[in-house]
Amino acid sequence: MGMFGFGEIISNLGLKEKREVFTSRVGRLMPTRSDLKASWKAVLRGTALGSALGILPGGGAVVSSFASYALEKRVSKDPSRFGKGAIEGVAGPESANNAAAQTSFIPMLTLGIPANAVMALMLGALMIQGIAPGPRVMAERPELFWV
Repeated sequence: MGMFGFGEIISNLGLKEKREVFTSRVGRLMPTRSDLKASWKAVLRGTALGSALGILPGGGAVVSSFASYALEKRVSKDPSRFGKGAIEGVAGPESANNAAAQTSFIPMLTLGIPANAVMALMLGALMIQGIAPGPRVMAERPELFWV
């Protein structure tokens, strides 16, 4: 990853003007009550969809995010708002992404089958630590689950 940074550093060495990271001022970061009211159904749908797709091998967080966005656009009363900052189009896919990332641990820990590439790396890291994921992991390593 450091090699990608060298090109940026070298290109910035000869610049005389100051570069701005943000071109505009960032406003509020917390959602308002109206944002929460408009997005709570999308969050629940995204969480349910992401949880279901996260358990399945192969898809993971990326597939669940796109599926949630498509679902929110389909159930919306005004789909033309999507792509222009509709809160449902952000909250639903983000909820699906987070749910899928967490539920992808289930097949890895219970069956020893990684659901995606990230879980394959996690499986390797656990095996380096002497933990063999699979059906007996809860009996052999209860401290991972119950402490």
